[in-house]
Amino acid sequence: LYVLSVNFFIGACIDLDLGLENERISDGNITASSVQNASTPAKNGRLNYTSGSSWCAGTGDTNPYVQIDLQTLHIICAVFTQGNSQADQWVKTYKLQFSINGTTWTDYKEAGQIKVFMGNDDRNSVVKHVVYELLTRYLRFLPQTYQGWVCMRTEVFGVKQKPENLALRKATAQSSTFNHTATNFYGVSGKAVDGNTNTNFLKGSCSHTQTNNPSWWRVDLGSDHVDVSEVHIVNRFSQHVVTEDYKITLENLAFQKPTYQHIRTLAGGTSDRAVDGNSNMNFAGESCSFVQDNPFPWWRVDLGQDEFVTEVYVVGLLDADRLSKFEIRVGRLIHLQ
Repeated sequence: LYVLSVNFFIGACIDLDLGLENERISDGNITASSVQNASTPAKNGRLNYTSGSSWCAGTGDTNPYVQIDLQTLHIICAVFTQGNSQADQWVKTYKLQFSINGTTWTDYKEAGQIKVFMGNDDRNSVVKHVVYELLTRYLRFLPQTYQGWVCMRTEVFGVKQKPENLALRKATAQSSTFNHTATNFYGVSGKAVDGNTNTNFLKGSCSHTQTNNPSWWRVDLGSDHVDVSEVHIVNRFSQHVVTEDYKITLENLAFQKPTYQHIRTLAGGTSDRAVDGNSNMNFAGESCSFVQDNPFPWWRVDLGQDEFVTEVYVVGLLDADRLSKFEIRVGRLIHLQ
């Protein structure tokens, strides 16, 4: 998680066009709320496009916009606009909106106020504006006032956001550790995030578990509010024993938290076994909670505080007596009634 504060001089920024005019941004990544007709598609909203009309919104569109998908996160430093080269149609004022995911949109502001940009007053003059601290993948131009029709040509300037390794040197753990005693190399969990990209285990750069199943490796990113967009896993190059099938999970909020269940516990199947981290599905492995037959059995975990829960996993016994249907209740009751 990081906060960016980037200042660009306009002289440097104008060399950082992201590809509307030169078509590095493909037609499919330029969309709009509407078009006036087949001759005014969103893809024509490129700076200095003169092979036909620019993008023009439909006359019945009360909230028109043209949208650019940059595919990855970019720091935007400037925007340029023009009118329609084919007619006296241009946008006089407009706003900007941006989005990381294409679903949630934020108005661009300066000094805490939504910024209204001065647009064009003729067909072809280029009007330039610098923007500040704008990190986004999606960018929208929202015309506010216009001459004739809502018609625009645009260019966006900025730089691609360099990815940050959120796991670098963070706290880690794993299910077991394999040590190569002959060479004194140890496959401790922290080697997976130490910044050493050498894939040769004998160079001391790889984490390694024993051959137990299931194996796991975990990293603590240090905060619940971290935006993760990609996960990169690099295997050993010199060994056939590599990770081929794996599952990425979030933190188990219930792990070793206080638990309770119906008083009629069977054969040592206490409630805490359900969250002890032992994933053995065989009851004889002392890893499962178990309640005797009852018309209204229940099991409860106290997460300790209000938490955002995105998924619930319930694993039944391997051999018999699995749950078939159940309901999940949430609340702050200390005791079940």
